[in-house]
Amino acid sequence: MSALLAREGELEREGHTDTECDSRVRTITGRLEAADSSIGEFQDDTVRQLVSSIRVLDRERLSIRFKDGTEIEQVIECVGRASA
Repeated sequence: MSALLAREGELEREGHTDTECDSRVRTITGRLEAADSSIGEFQDDTVRQLVSSIRVLDRERLSIRFKDGTEIEQVIECVGRASA
């Protein structure tokens, strides 16, 4: 019985730690959401470190493969382009 009570105390303390972690995660998340994440200029070195290849799928789509194996499809938005 005393072992169960001791374990109950441990679980309660761990629950307190989880609450503190949740609070820190919320704080960090809020700061990240408020931070400016826009990229002001093209960074060639960064792109070369992350991107393995870029394939043109058609006039409006690219396939981008990252060095970790992730592949995404990106739609190209042409603003102000005259009709062909």
